[in-house]
Amino acid sequence: RTASGLNLSDSFAMCKEAFGIDPEAVRANVRQTNLRYGARTPAGSRIQHVNGDVDPWSALGVLTSPDGNRTQPVFIACGASHHSWTHPADTIVQRSVVDAKRAVWGVVTKWVLEARQSTV
Repeated sequence: RTASGLNLSDSFAMCKEAFGIDPEAVRANVRQTNLRYGARTPAGSRIQHVNGDVDPWSALGVLTSPDGNRTQPVFIACGASHHSWTHPADTIVQRSVVDAKRAVWGVVTKWVLEARQSTV
């Protein structure tokens, strides 16, 4: 089981039944993805890691910034799931999601302004 209660055996069985992918292939694909993207410590900058704490998938995400929030900030919206990020901003009334979206937008705006200034 993962920290969020996901049962890997059940997930492997689902992959096998639904897609014909055996557990060893899943493990190999996960290893390759983690190598390519850096797993929980991705290389790069200007990457935002956004999670909701009731989302079962959040335990598989980056929950602590690899660089102290300098160029890879982490935002966790209490009481939210990943579906909270897919709805238009004006339809969300949950305070934690509104605040997280505002913070995400603020970081993107800052990065765009920095990029503009560096090309001038």
